[in-house]
Amino acid sequence: TTTTTSSSSSRATTAGAGSFNSSPNVYTYVNLIAACGRSERWTKAWEVFEAMKSASNVVEPNQVVYNALISACSRSGAWEAALKAYNMMLEAKIPASAPAFTSLISACARSGEWVKAQSVFQEMANQKVRPNAIVCTALIGAYSRAGR
Repeated sequence: TTTTTSSSSSRATTAGAGSFNSSPNVYTYVNLIAACGRSERWTKAWEVFEAMKSASNVVEPNQVVYNALISACSRSGAWEAALKAYNMMLEAKIPASAPAFTSLISACARSGEWVKAQSVFQEMANQKVRPNAIVCTALIGAYSRAGR
């Protein structure tokens, strides 16, 4: 009976394989963008983002997608690209979040743009996002890298 059980569960798994939806969804794109960020390939992250928006099964970017894109740019110190993604997020009427601001400030810090990091921190108040310890640590890091 053990053989029958394992072969029937094998058939059940194989039978369900035909109904697998292979279209990428928002989670697919977020993971691809994040992987590009981890390998410091922010331009590839943008390519994935653009592909997501133009795909036949259009996947609308949400806060998580934008946060992943901002973070991908941040890891490479591409602060201007990170700010571009942030501005696109606001234009899409998607609210900013503390993780987005952390990544923006970190991107500025990596590029020695401590004044820009400070203005991003001030932007948090405009967006009514409360700074947390992680955001504050990123700002302190920006000052530290600049010798301030």
